[in-house]
Parts: sequence; C-alpha cells; structure tokens
Amino acid sequence: MDAGDRTELITFQRETDARRPGGGMTPTLAPLGQAWAKADWIGGGEQVRDGGVKPTSKYRFTCLSAAIDEMGITTSDRIVWNGDTYNIRERPRRLPNKPETEIVAETGVTL
Repeated sequence: MDAGDRTELITFQRETDARRPGGGMTPTLAPLGQAWAKADWIGGGEQVRDGGVKPTSKYRFTCLSAAIDEMGITTSDRIVWNGDTYNIRERPRRLPNKPETEIVAETGVTL
C-alpha cells in the first residue's frame, strides 16, 4: 500500500479519569492523536440493544505502524471516524515486511 491508499483521517481516544470540581474522579475520553488510514469494510449485522435492533459495522483500518506504536493503541481505546465511534475489537496487528499495522474495529455496539 502506498500513501495514497491511506485517505481517511481517524482519531484515537482513551478513557481516563478526570477530577470532578466537587472532588472525586469521573471517566472521560481523551484524544490520543490522529492517523491517516485505509478503511476496508469487513462486514455488518444487527444487534438487539436498548429495546430495538441496531445496525453494526466492522472495519479494518490500516495505518503506519510508527503512528500506532507512538500512541500505544490497545483494545481499550476507540476510533472516531466520520462522526462514528468504533470499539477496537482486536489487538493491533503489525504486518510482516511492511511498516503498517491493521486494527479491526466495530461501530453500533455498546461503548
């Protein structure tokens, strides 16, 4: 894949604890950074949730490994792409003999 294939700008987020004004901590999402990615649709389906049927979509995002390594992306993190939030479903997988990492993520599921 050349740089021209990575046309989608994705943002990574991580849940962290933030101090509340009245004391104590509350979970919040903090941006980790952005990376250019190639997005390939893997599949989709439906899930019964919140009293209704919700659509799901799963994508494989391929990014430069250096960007992913620098941010320390894990399955606990999330991707925001085109206004949708994706849960990272598989540990980022570095491709052999290429400077790229694949990340499988899914939207439409409970976050």
